[in-house]
Amino acid sequence: MTNKKPVNEKVESCSNEEVLVRAYAPSDHDHVRNLFVEGMRINNAPESYIERSLNTDLANIEETYMKDRGTFLVIERVSDSAIVGSVGLEDLGDLCELRRMSIHASERRKGLGRTLVDHFIAHARQHKFDGIKLSTGSWMESAMKFYESLGFEDKGRVTYKTDESCGVVIANFEMLL
Repeated sequence: MTNKKPVNEKVESCSNEEVLVRAYAPSDHDHVRNLFVEGMRINNAPESYIERSLNTDLANIEETYMKDRGTFLVIERVSDSAIVGSVGLEDLGDLCELRRMSIHASERRKGLGRTLVDHFIAHARQHKFDGIKLSTGSWMESAMKFYESLGFEDKGRVTYKTDESCGVVIANFEMLL
């Protein structure tokens, strides 16, 4: 069963600008991918990680996220219909995972990330998940501080040592609902 309509889809005001939080549509695909790449490169993510992400879950957002109780949300600026943020909710059974959180660089520190996560949490609660987990690159200090400010608990670090991402340290967070 595909669940395309997120909880509380509506127009919101963030920093004197109206935005629409809504479910991903196929026409958003290139915008979401570009937003992700921009955010990862600004934060000096390994190119191997970016390529792997583009070729796996971000190659087919609908199949990865918009099945079972999952969803993929975007923030659209009302004034020009630009996609300025996105996040995926992957159904893992009792828990869900917050994945691919991205806010356009020019739109950060305006409350859009918090608005997007609030909608994400509302969807997770409506669909009876026990909690939310997420991971982020340990090099993304502002993201780690952001998730902690929202009530996510730091669960430690894991170092991945594969050919593509030798020595990449990932920070893990969790929130019980």
